[in-house]
Amino acid sequence: MQRGYCGTLTGTSDGNVTSSRAGLRMLLVAAMAWAAPLSSAATLYDAVSDFSLAANPNGVWSYGTNSGTGGSFSAFTHSAPNVNSPSYWLNQPFSAGFPNYFPFVAKNATGSTFTNNFGLAVPTDVLYMAPGINLLSIVQFTAADSGQHTFTGEFLGLQQPFDRGGGFGTAPGPTVLVSAFLNGTSALLPATTLNAPSGSPGGNVGINLLLNLTAGDTVQFRVDSTQFFQDTQGRSDLDIQGDSIGLRLGVTAPTELNPVPEPSTLGLLPLAIGALYWRNRFVR
Repeated sequence: MQRGYCGTLTGTSDGNVTSSRAGLRMLLVAAMAWAAPLSSAATLYDAVSDFSLAANPNGVWSYGTNSGTGGSFSAFTHSAPNVNSPSYWLNQPFSAGFPNYFPFVAKNATGSTFTNNFGLAVPTDVLYMAPGINLLSIVQFTAADSGQHTFTGEFLGLQQPFDRGGGFGTAPGPTVLVSAFLNGTSALLPATTLNAPSGSPGGNVGINLLLNLTAGDTVQFRVDSTQFFQDTQGRSDLDIQGDSIGLRLGVTAPTELNPVPEPSTLGLLPLAIGALYWRNRFVR
């Protein structure tokens, strides 16, 4: 009886020890995995394919304006969907008349290059941007997660010189300053003159940025008009006709996969491990 009892006890004790040790190992593995650095994967954003008139902001993207480098960003609230021409986010409705609806950001979703009588040619793979009088055209990216972000793309001119008519002479095509700013004030891409149609000398400005961003940081891609024109009657004004710019922009951003454990929850791990340890010693 005693031997059988001892045998049973020994067998039970060994089983408990084995189970406890296995449980301890599993808990340690779980603790190591829990305490490991957060794993992440890349999320890809594309300014052109992500463009939408459904809302502004639209996910990580916003379309708007500000007055100069220090002006606060203001998102456009007027939109104009079109079937046979580009669809717009605008400063004011088209009914406000030229030049009040400038600046704007638009996309050509017609399926083919959009052209008009003013030397404009807008392909389907760019955002179409134009500044206003003392107002910038801005595409803004807001970081959804913290981490390393890569921005690649280009600004490009979309308009050939054209005759304005009415004695106003010839619009020379794009003559603008393009730039990129972090959080509205820190220059990432200093203001650079873009003064020719796409494919011409001076007609493209590349974008290649590697940034460590905190969630909520903004990166603005800006177009600002700098031209003045003088017509045949000696009249001068700031010229926004002809300042049509394309933007191609892709962003590779981190995506957080594993949540950070709450400190109060993480603090229970040593207690659980200690309980298994003393249970193991007691049973043995």
